[in-house]
Amino acid sequence: EKLYTESKGYPFVLSLLADFKAHEGIRPAIFYQQFFERTTQWMTDQQKVWLTFLLYLDDVNEGSVSLMIPDASSSIVVNWFRNEASVRDTQAPCFRVDPYIRSMLQHHHGNLVGKLIQNDFLERGKRACETPA
Repeated sequence: EKLYTESKGYPFVLSLLADFKAHEGIRPAIFYQQFFERTTQWMTDQQKVWLTFLLYLDDVNEGSVSLMIPDASSSIVVNWFRNEASVRDTQAPCFRVDPYIRSMLQHHHGNLVGKLIQNDFLERGKRACETPA
């Protein structure tokens, strides 16, 4: 029941959690890699890069995106994200990455870049969402 609740019933996530249950709650890095690959399998390389930045935003809008990803067209990124239901929180009052997916993909990103760089992403995301549009 705990695995079902944590996975939100997503069959792939449920199977990953069950596979790694033997590790007594410790998930190897490959778990997060597989989760990332499955979640982003239909995205282009550019969209995967955008998603990495969006993981650190509490509110995905043109203002926050322009501050978080200054080299990208914020309107193009937001338009893509609005239509990307596979990672978007469909219950939120604003556009944002689903909390469970966000947590898992942030963990994966941290595994790849380390705490120092990830802390920079966290700070940039925080500043982008605090700055008035």
